[in-house]
Amino acid sequence: MNSRFAAVMALGVIAASSPPLKAQPYQGPITITAGGTYTGNWQSLDPNTPAVTVQTTAPVVIVYSNIQSKGDLISVQPGSDLIVTDTSGTGLNPGVPGAFLGRFLTSQSAARLVIENNDLNNTAGIYIRTPLSSSTISIRSNTVENINGRASTGSGYATRDNGGLGVNLVQFVQFDNVVAPAAEIAWNQVINDPYVSRVEDNISIYRSCGSAAAPIDIHDNFIHGGYPGAPGTDDYSGGGIIEEGTDACFVNVHDNQIIETTNYGLAIAGAHDNNLYSNTLMGIGLLSNGVIEPSQNVGGYVSSGAYNNTVHDNRAGWYNQNGDDNTWYPRSPCDSSCFYNNTSLIPFTQADEDAQFNVWNEKLANNGIVIGVRQ
Repeated sequence: MNSRFAAVMALGVIAASSPPLKAQPYQGPITITAGGTYTGNWQSLDPNTPAVTVQTTAPVVIVYSNIQSKGDLISVQPGSDLIVTDTSGTGLNPGVPGAFLGRFLTSQSAARLVIENNDLNNTAGIYIRTPLSSSTISIRSNTVENINGRASTGSGYATRDNGGLGVNLVQFVQFDNVVAPAAEIAWNQVINDPYVSRVEDNISIYRSCGSAAAPIDIHDNFIHGGYPGAPGTDDYSGGGIIEEGTDACFVNVHDNQIIETTNYGLAIAGAHDNNLYSNTLMGIGLLSNGVIEPSQNVGGYVSSGAYNNTVHDNRAGWYNQNGDDNTWYPRSPCDSSCFYNNTSLIPFTQADEDAQFNVWNEKLANNGIVIGVRQ
């Protein structure tokens, strides 16, 4: 965690008086073939083998568990009905040059997914593709540190996106061709630190759609950080929350705090019938060594080809790499009927930006929300 943000984080830390926990003994990978509730400590030291594989359509609950893996942590097979809660997941370096960290969870054609009150550390996030048409998806109240798409060097990680080993474009959450009658991403705390993480879009709704009656609901998330592998040097196309593709539609993005995600904070790229409202966006682009991130760009945008979208009642301030106000660009094709009641936060300081973490903690307390693994 960079030093300027660590100081703010420390305000919420309470020293523990109990003795430290003993190291957890891990078992090997598990394949779940019957419904039920499962608690354990599982790991995979093979990048090609998930630590947990769910191969049943009966309801499965994974709770109070520890999972670590050199590949995917949890693999969900078609038709699965899965709840993962109060579980800690850690990605392990694959140990193979050019290999990448696995996802915390990867799923295709699941019947139901509930991912709540977990801790994700150094993983490639959550990937959900083409769930069943009746699926319910809930991703709530998780704490997430350092989504990491950097390539392994064998013993460490590549320090540059273009350093010869490539980069894996990963997200905290990606919906890929998801059409779900009930989908929510809410109350998650996502913190990516420069030089030890490499997220693309923190939340990507790619060619995915809710409905007019039940939009995909992305709300009350705290997202801090989105950087390339070498933030002071590399180009970067990632950012905060994006709805992307001509068939990305009926998504509500509201009441989120998006801080320092570099290239953009909020985006609608060719999508339709989406609403961005009551969000807070702040970006200065200043790294801890005093360098301005060269890919520091825009707070929010709506691209050409997008239609029937609204951007309203947001509080936003975003400086580009030259220190100029570049909070919204461009407003067209989002004219005054779609872009309205947005408040500029320019000018603001680093202290104003860092204070957003206190606002987040107050918001959690006021709403009775507990995030991460509950003891």
